[in-house]
Amino acid sequence: MHYIFYFLQLISPNSYAEMASTPPVSLYERSYEQMNSKVAQDNREASCMATALYHEARGETKSGMAMIGLVILNRTKSPKYANTVCEIIKERNAFQWYQYSKHNRPKEHSRYLLAQVVAKDLLSGRYDGKMSSSVLWFKVCNHPSEFFSKLKIYSRQSNHCFYREGKV
Repeated sequence: MHYIFYFLQLISPNSYAEMASTPPVSLYERSYEQMNSKVAQDNREASCMATALYHEARGETKSGMAMIGLVILNRTKSPKYANTVCEIIKERNAFQWYQYSKHNRPKEHSRYLLAQVVAKDLLSGRYDGKMSSSVLWFKVCNHPSEFFSKLKIYSRQSNHCFYREGKV
């Protein structure tokens, strides 16, 4: 088929040049490419979420990890923050571990595996409705912070406290 376009291009270069340079792409091929890019994006998001959960909550229970992940997901839905998990994590001053140890690989393999499971569950919607969408912040409860004194505590899970806007 390619030879026919080449021959026609020799006879009349302007008429058939476009046909030869862009082969038709079937609907199946196009949807396959789109599906692969969606899968790659989902895998990046899951990896970013698992890494964040590992660094922020490796000492927490599975439900504690999930609550921290829900805060990150709440931020993706808030107009105050970026739209993806990876962008949220990379935002300036959002996560200290990212700024100071982003190149460190998880050392506690079993905790990282748990973080991966929780990340996939979070991104698949398993924990939807388990936390108010207004909860956008968390911290280790016994670490004082002036920023958090302006927020209203929503709940406590093990070592972490979760906050939303509003007066205490």
